[in-house]
Amino acid sequence: MLYAADIFLTPQQNVGKQAKDTRNNHAAINKLASIQRKAAIMITGAMKTTATDIIETMANLIPFHLLVEKHRHRAVIRLATLLEMHPLHKPVINTAKRLVKHHLTPLHDLMHRYGIQPQNVETIKAVRQDTKWKPKITASITNSTDKALEDLENNESDVKVFTDGSGMEGKIGAAAVLYRNGRMKTKLCYQLGSQ
Repeated sequence: MLYAADIFLTPQQNVGKQAKDTRNNHAAINKLASIQRKAAIMITGAMKTTATDIIETMANLIPFHLLVEKHRHRAVIRLATLLEMHPLHKPVINTAKRLVKHHLTPLHDLMHRYGIQPQNVETIKAVRQDTKWKPKITASITNSTDKALEDLENNESDVKVFTDGSGMEGKIGAAAVLYRNGRMKTKLCYQLGSQ
């Protein structure tokens, strides 16, 4: 139902100083919202006179205008993270730079409504790595406390994470402590249960 909502459904407020008449888009959103209302009535078995917000809450549905915003925001994030070889990469960069006064396109509307600048979006590499990839993390498991303390003194890494799952006092638990530049930043302890 919301396929290509980022193109054909524009929100109620206007971007910048644009004074575009959005009454047609309000009508489209209202018609689609009525479909969601009918579905919510069927889900909950409520009466037709029940308020829409109550039905949506009981059916655990997002209000329709927020659902449209969610789809639009998701679309603009996907556009901002396109690879350079993608045909839309250059138009996205250009529309994010400047909001035009006349002939505003859906792409202009998306990029400026949410204030997304593609050059400021961090790209994270996929989990899959090359077969020659080596992690920069070294793991060390010691059998004694003295050896662990000796290894700690010789280790000059900025970030250190200590973990334990020893099963002390017959209980199974897990713990992790993060040190950064010699100072403890955070710790996490969780008891899973008994042996």
